[in-house]
Amino acid sequence: MTVLYPNKSGPVAHYPNTPGPYIGAVIFELFLYGIYFVLCLAYAAILLHKRRIFWVPLIAAVTMFGIATADVGYTLNLLFRKLLVQGLEYEELRPKYIMYVANSIIADTFLLYKFYLIYGSKKWMLVAPGLLLVAATACGLAFEGTNVALSQHSWINVTLTAVLNVVITGLTAGRIAYIGKYARAMLGTGVPYALSMCAAVMIESGTVYTVYVSLDLAFRTNPTANIILDGGLIQIVGIMPTLILVQISLGRASNIGTPSSYTQQQATGGTTVSYWSDETRRTHAFASDIPLAEAASAPSGFQAV
Repeated sequence: MTVLYPNKSGPVAHYPNTPGPYIGAVIFELFLYGIYFVLCLAYAAILLHKRRIFWVPLIAAVTMFGIATADVGYTLNLLFRKLLVQGLEYEELRPKYIMYVANSIIADTFLLYKFYLIYGSKKWMLVAPGLLLVAATACGLAFEGTNVALSQHSWINVTLTAVLNVVITGLTAGRIAYIGKYARAMLGTGVPYALSMCAAVMIESGTVYTVYVSLDLAFRTNPTANIILDGGLIQIVGIMPTLILVQISLGRASNIGTPSSYTQQQATGGTTVSYWSDETRRTHAFASDIPLAEAASAPSGFQAV
């Protein structure tokens, strides 16, 4: 057993030897969990008003939130039954690291799934990001929570996860913007704007996650800052995908035009006739009816671009 606190020999690796930083980490994680909880409530409320539910995002969101909730419960148990009573051992933190790696795998897989759909379900597009995901997962399982010596290399897993996030987010946003560039003539002026908003949501969420991970890496040699930022990682991993789902479902990224905007004049009689086909109705439904991947790939004519 490796005692982190109290340790008469001083701090172990980059772990504090006083209770203050650990308590700060718990408070910070609870703050982020509060944000996560509100986002999940918002997503649940949105789903109640949807006519169609997409099960992959829902299952991913529920699983990630369940793991994050279990982590909070375990953290509070460590605080009141271990840290404040008899101290803390490294091995007691192992379940937290395992839950973080599990949530990270789910979040990255979900991100890869959206990437796959937006690129027209082209399997060859998964090769490079898939290998990066496998490498990040392997490093996470090898370095996160195994032992104190190996935990010194956990920055490799965090770095690979951040790189994967940046690559997939950039390629996904680029694809959405590319589709929007050629959608105007086919589906009207509202569609390119909506797709641009999709890209903006992806970039914003990816940027927040990347900035957080960068701070975590930058302060790895500072025991206090490192333990606090590490404590919030599992919540941030779940918050970002959920934030994307909520923003898309609320309509920020899909303010697409209404059927009345799509009319044409008949050659005879000059009467106005709607050409709102079944496919156009589907692709121009309200934002709450279309997830990001489907909204971005809705124009079937662009699937092969």
